[in-house]
Amino acid sequence: VVIDRAELTAGRVMPGDEPLHPWQAVALDHPWRMAGWCDVPVSTYRVSFEWQGRGGEADLGLLVHRAGNRVAVWFNGSMAAQFGHLDQADADHADRPLLVRLPATGMKAGRNTVLLQVAGNCLRHSGLSQLSLGRLDEVSEAHRRATRLSTYPTVVGITLAALMVLGSGLYAWLSPSGTARRLGWASLVWLAAMLLSRLHEPPVPHALWAFSVDTAYALWGYIVAGMFMRLSGEFRPWQRRLQRVTLGLYLSLSLSAVLTAWPGLKSAGAMLAIGIHGFFVAWILWRTWREPTAERRIVSAAIVPLFALAVLNLWRSWLSSDPASYRAADLAPWVAVLLLVTLGLMMARNFRKAMRADQHYRQELEDEVQRQRQELARHFQQEQERAKAAAVMAERQRIVRDMHDGLGSQLVGMLATVRQDAEPPDHLEDDLTQAMEQLRATMDSLNTTEQDLSTVLAQFRFHHEPRLQRAGIQLIWQVQALPGDPWPPAAVWELQQMLREVFANILKHAKARRITVTAGTQEGWCLLGIADDGQGFQAPQPGQGGRGLRHLQERAAQ
Repeated sequence: VVIDRAELTAGRVMPGDEPLHPWQAVALDHPWRMAGWCDVPVSTYRVSFEWQGRGGEADLGLLVHRAGNRVAVWFNGSMAAQFGHLDQADADHADRPLLVRLPATGMKAGRNTVLLQVAGNCLRHSGLSQLSLGRLDEVSEAHRRATRLSTYPTVVGITLAALMVLGSGLYAWLSPSGTARRLGWASLVWLAAMLLSRLHEPPVPHALWAFSVDTAYALWGYIVAGMFMRLSGEFRPWQRRLQRVTLGLYLSLSLSAVLTAWPGLKSAGAMLAIGIHGFFVAWILWRTWREPTAERRIVSAAIVPLFALAVLNLWRSWLSSDPASYRAADLAPWVAVLLLVTLGLMMARNFRKAMRADQHYRQELEDEVQRQRQELARHFQQEQERAKAAAVMAERQRIVRDMHDGLGSQLVGMLATVRQDAEPPDHLEDDLTQAMEQLRATMDSLNTTEQDLSTVLAQFRFHHEPRLQRAGIQLIWQVQALPGDPWPPAAVWELQQMLREVFANILKHAKARRITVTAGTQEGWCLLGIADDGQGFQAPQPGQGGRGLRHLQERAAQ
């Protein structure tokens, strides 16, 4: 049975005192704010029904779709249920369906009376809705359906808001994005608003709790409106100032309504907020029509149903005079769900767009790296060719030096001998032999075999000591053990040529009888000394001297 009529009187009426109070018939739903009943903090509703059965049969159930803010139910003079203490002003049970069990043991044949003592204020949904009376099992099932209808959207909204907080926070951390940060703050504020609104007995005074809920909703609207304006590419300084002024006025009116307990101020603040946000919606739609872009089309397609849903919810909750709107389901959770899904899809689109841009950038970077690699390879090839040409030129210069210092000087000497015809044939043969050795050494310089220093000196002694003996010069060899590290062929060749140049000068100019060669290691250095007992010569000044000394210095550097 649906009960849509009741009797009402001001004050808390206890069972047995009903004849002492005047009663007036009212229609249910009976919202206090719409019926002008806001000045009475506690009122009592009386509902009667006829029972034709016998006592001890099945229990009955009474479903109260909405009442508030606090309710105590009496059945035939006995307490049947209580939702919040009537004297505890901070409790609020107005946003959930209530189930009252009417025990069969308390029923009587004929007239049965139910008293509903309701306490509340008009800043929330105070009043009494229609009642459903029937078998307890049937009414309990209806109560479960009504509870799910009012609870599931809130749970979905809270869960989605929490996920959006985590997702947007992670997105903002990985890729700095103002939109992601604002979405995270909006989701966090909405999460706080939903959790606060679901508190039936908040741990703070009711006025502070009500103002906190209003503040959370206002901040959420402020952030979301700014997000949509930014996403549409239209958020000018004067619009920011207008939004801040609207937020300040709304919070001022909400605080005034809490302090004065006058719901008209809250309705005025709600109408102000919805009017300003309606202006923002119209502005975005107008800009989309004038200069359509993909972002503006998405924003326009999202804000129209969102704004319509928000207006409908505000109208039914605070502006409509239809009593049936008192019991209508709260659409705020669905507004948040639709909004968060829309913004999440936009963020996903932007993320996908950024991923495409990143992929394009990576491809461009790879192409540039490939181009640079090819350019470096070309430069490297050119450098190799230049190095090869420089090596060829250096080798030519070395061969010129070797021919001059070795074979050239010997041939000049032999030519002078032949012209003077003053040397015996055996000396000329010796010079020819040395020239052949020099030519052989020049050819050996092209060999790539590495040798250690001891081997180099031993070979030099083997080739040159017979010549010194024929010239009447004693070779004193004082060579100690030297490191066995191999020398590269080029270094070996340079050292051999230096030795040949030194010995050639001694033979030509010194008129020596003894040549002493010393070699060894000292403090990590290999030391090589060549001394003779000849007549000596005047050391040239720096920068002077012949080509032979200059070649010795160049070879030592090599």
